[in-house]
Amino acid sequence: MANKGIFFGVCVDNLDPSLSGRIRAVFDEKSDGEVPMDYDNKVLQGLLNPSRPKNSKRIAKYGEGEQGLKKLKWSQDDPHICAPFLPLFINVIPQPNEGVKILVYDPDNKTQNKEYVGPYISDPTNYKYDQYAKGRLHTSKGARVKAGKNITDSAISKDTFAYPDKISIDGRDNSDIIFGNSEILMRAGKFVENDKDPDFPVYNPQMSTIQITNYPSKMTLEEKEITDNKTEEADVKYLVEYEIYDLNPVPSGIGFDGKIVLYEIVADGNTTKFPTSTGMGLGTPIDNTKKRVSLSFSRQPLSGATDLINEFLSQVDERDDTSLKTGPFQDPNTPPLWVKAAGVGDDIINVGTLASNDEALNLYPFYFRPSISFQDTISLVNPNDSALIDETKKRNAQYFTNHIRLVGVNGDKHYGLKISRDQAEPETKTETTKIDEAKLDEMTREGIINAISNKILLYSHDSSITDKEKSNPLVENTNVGESGDNMGLDQKTQITLNDKEMEPLVRGDQLVKVLQLMAEYLFEHEHKSPGDAPLEESKEGPTKTEVEEELNAQNFLNQNIRIN
Repeated sequence: MANKGIFFGVCVDNLDPSLSGRIRAVFDEKSDGEVPMDYDNKVLQGLLNPSRPKNSKRIAKYGEGEQGLKKLKWSQDDPHICAPFLPLFINVIPQPNEGVKILVYDPDNKTQNKEYVGPYISDPTNYKYDQYAKGRLHTSKGARVKAGKNITDSAISKDTFAYPDKISIDGRDNSDIIFGNSEILMRAGKFVENDKDPDFPVYNPQMSTIQITNYPSKMTLEEKEITDNKTEEADVKYLVEYEIYDLNPVPSGIGFDGKIVLYEIVADGNTTKFPTSTGMGLGTPIDNTKKRVSLSFSRQPLSGATDLINEFLSQVDERDDTSLKTGPFQDPNTPPLWVKAAGVGDDIINVGTLASNDEALNLYPFYFRPSISFQDTISLVNPNDSALIDETKKRNAQYFTNHIRLVGVNGDKHYGLKISRDQAEPETKTETTKIDEAKLDEMTREGIINAISNKILLYSHDSSITDKEKSNPLVENTNVGESGDNMGLDQKTQITLNDKEMEPLVRGDQLVKVLQLMAEYLFEHEHKSPGDAPLEESKEGPTKTEVEEELNAQNFLNQNIRIN
């Protein structure tokens, strides 16, 4: 079996004084249980131990103690130097205490010709730093490492990191370059740290980007009008249900028993949602109701039962100056047909708002229908199997469904929705919307470059603004390489440029608008007499005040895109 040539390692130092991409790294297998930093120092101290005669030349060259150790590091005698395996142009240098792969040319001589690839990074939220033990999550040495959450499980992180169909170069902290389909995208500040759930960074819609795209087809936008029919939608607050207990009462001719009930639909403790006018139907389940008024009747002929139900619906709908205060067709010499719902008491007169001495109910929108049990009964007498048909029940069911109605609602069917007293059904309005429709010229490619940020500064070394300061921001910025970024401009320098050395870019269309306004004023203004000031109010065109307001508003300047 051949000796392996790739080993687990740990970076202990990355401050290569030659900036050649080298690191100092130790083999993890040789640490003997010690942390890599301690193991590194132990080995170097052994090389400068004066009690070992073979160390005399090194001691003479580098010295003893801390000074000797400092000189030995990064020297030709340092046993822990590893060169980058990848070309220096694209190499990623690991941080101290991050894991690396160490490659050797000769597995039997691991002190020479060592190269590294790294660092190990367990997931993209750890680009900034991933301690070597945790970074090896996806290797045999990471079997006991607890994996973080999948980035794709969170909507707040969508588009924060590039997906596998893209090629990306990721920075250590919150920046990347993405190569897509005929597109290059440079992003900085692409996410916001999420303190509550660090595994899920929050996508930043106000990141700074430069995008270079060349599209396969040229696009133009043409304004187009589209029409859409939208039905009025309202919450259904009341429900009326009616029921006939037996469609073929025995003995024949005894009459029909039934009831009709007004329910108030109430919101439960967990929700304030009501069924909507567009979603309400015969089978819509309604769980949260309060029984307000109930009319019970018995031994009524077909016409009497339907008249009672229709009269109830009419009173709910305030037809013919009726109300729910008294029962329909009340004969003082007979027992009342009108029965209040159990537990309701006298509060039926409080359903709605009282006006003067009359009961003014406001029960809209309301929906009426056969009760669910009555619907089931009606369906049972109309089966496809004619052998099961009870002709009497079928005939009576058809009579009720043909004669129960609220005039003008749902085509005079036995169920439907009443929106308001004067509106039978939800209104459908035709709305016209203007949209931009894309037209493609597939014979012509189109390239677009954009830069998006809170502030955009366009600075030329060869330009300056009269009476403004002039500097070289690349020389005078306050970045310090050892303590932070040593490339580009620091924030204070850029804000200084923005405030003191640059001016806002002009918005062309807005400037033309102001110039046209000024021209109209010059052409149209009037003087009372030669030599007098212009009249404030001219016969036509803008006034002096309007011109001054437009100039003072400075809408023709973009203060956040500036040039020098």
